[in-house]
Amino acid sequence: MLRLSDEVPVRDRVVIEEALRWQRVVRSRQKAVHTMVEFWLLRSLAEATGRSWEQVVQCLALDMERELDDPPAPLR
Repeated sequence: MLRLSDEVPVRDRVVIEEALRWQRVVRSRQKAVHTMVEFWLLRSLAEATGRSWEQVVQCLALDMERELDDPPAPLR
């Protein structure tokens, strides 16, 4: 079993806090990029197919629901 001490040197605490802060910044940027890419892909798909945004999202939602209800067979 791993036990952490309450006694963490100040220098180590500062390093840990800076690493956690940097991780939060990176995760926030990552989420923003994923959202932008998803928006761009949905818009592009709607334009390419001549469908509305709502139709594309509905179609994708139905496809995802089917996949989740009937997952593909495992690979052998």
